[in-house]
Amino acid sequence: MILRKTAIEFLGAVACMAVAAGVRAAESADEGPTFESRAAAFERQLAELAEVDPLHPETLETRIAYARLLHDEAKPNCAPHLDAAERQLAPILGAGRGHLIAYADGMGDALSLLQTIQNSRGQCAADEAAAQAAFQAAIATGRRAVEALRENWDYEEMAIALFNIAYAERELGDVEGALQSLQQVIAWDLEYGLYGELEGDYSALLRWRSGEEADPEAVRRFVEAYKQPRARFHFAWKPHRAMRKTETERVMLRRGALQETGSRSEFESSARRDGDDWVLSATARNAPRVESTGTGAGTDDLQELLGRLSTALPDVVIGADGSFKSLRNLDRFRDSAGRELDRLLERSTPAGKPAPDAQAVAAAKAALLNPDLLESNVSGQWNLEVGAWIGGEFDHGDWYEATFEEPLPGFSEKPLSMTWTFKIARWLPCDAGPEPRCVEVLLHIRPDPEQIRQAIAVFVGRMMPAADRQRVEQAMREVSYRLEWRYRLVTEPDTLRPWSFEERKYVYGASIENGKREVTARFDRRLETIRYLD
Repeated sequence: MILRKTAIEFLGAVACMAVAAGVRAAESADEGPTFESRAAAFERQLAELAEVDPLHPETLETRIAYARLLHDEAKPNCAPHLDAAERQLAPILGAGRGHLIAYADGMGDALSLLQTIQNSRGQCAADEAAAQAAFQAAIATGRRAVEALRENWDYEEMAIALFNIAYAERELGDVEGALQSLQQVIAWDLEYGLYGELEGDYSALLRWRSGEEADPEAVRRFVEAYKQPRARFHFAWKPHRAMRKTETERVMLRRGALQETGSRSEFESSARRDGDDWVLSATARNAPRVESTGTGAGTDDLQELLGRLSTALPDVVIGADGSFKSLRNLDRFRDSAGRELDRLLERSTPAGKPAPDAQAVAAAKAALLNPDLLESNVSGQWNLEVGAWIGGEFDHGDWYEATFEEPLPGFSEKPLSMTWTFKIARWLPCDAGPEPRCVEVLLHIRPDPEQIRQAIAVFVGRMMPAADRQRVEQAMREVSYRLEWRYRLVTEPDTLRPWSFEERKYVYGASIENGKREVTARFDRRLETIRYLD
């Protein structure tokens, strides 16, 4: 986001001054790189990236950064810079859905920046009609930005986009509408823990309402009335039964074709005591219903397989302190999953074509059903939903970061570097009730791109016949790869009993095939909602 709430109002006095993280003094030649040198560097970088992939997430991020620079350097005769900034955003705003599925922030960030440019254009306009058109465009773009940012769980930028809508409304003379929008911004500051914005937002509200400077003492009293709360997490489960609904969807761009698949399943789960331990069990009630569009042989079958396996996991054993211990009945589960894989291969092999190489099939099954990998996946899921938060205390709205290394058994024995960023976004009702007993936790995980690319090369090579292994690993090492996970958890902090868990995975890969660059982009989403029966 470029147009800051604390700076935008000064644009009326000094048209189109540089606005970014606040008003920045112009750089002189001996203070750092000039605008011209920085712009030239962006042009060179974009030219190099365009040769790789014009819609690579890194290319789009660079376009947004360059557009920000162009906006920040706007002067009273700023139209050329603003036009150039909009041109940098055009490939993002005009991209088809498939080209942005691996870039979660793309559309929201581009719309936010376009809204900023349009507000600045309103200040730069040569006549009243042009100014009104620019501010009206900023309001329309801002509304789109708010929805895109809300869908992306980017509540900070969502509030800023609404503030910038309020600013444009005020410039158009709609003071009542501007005040209503600004009051909603303040409500979001409190709901989403944006306490650092309260002083500036409340000051603006008083100033816009009265037409005079805000009383500092009134602002201080308002801000101090809201103390930043802390979320404290405890593991305090009781035996229970629950109905779990799971929805999955996958959107994939491969060789220019967009494929979409989805599945829904429902199953009953239980948590019971077994001595000092807990045992979690799942029983399928309905076979997953697969909904799909697009093309791709075997895609529907794979989604159905994944749905069936998600409802037939082995029993999970959890310690009295909430830590993951082990899986039970794992051999039975692996046998069942192996039969499902054989059925999938049989259904997906075209009539008259030879069956897949038995050695390759056996290697693939061994890799996919590796006991260590299965246990790692289940324990990782448990830790994301429950285990990682036990005993934690976190301030509402603050982002926390942790970097660690760990192997992924069955996938990579070599530790991979992972960066976690997370926050307690808000308190909200757990279900339809009015009481805000639950908290919303947002978590981003990004592995080191080079390490994950090497791990994938080894993993894929392990699944291939020995004769092909070296060739496949070498090909995979030449892949440009990017992977990110984002999660939203709704849970009771007093018990750590989860009510909703959503996972979003963004994958981008590009490789050279027959001398041509082939791009695969994928978005996976899994939403689990839980209704407790007792």
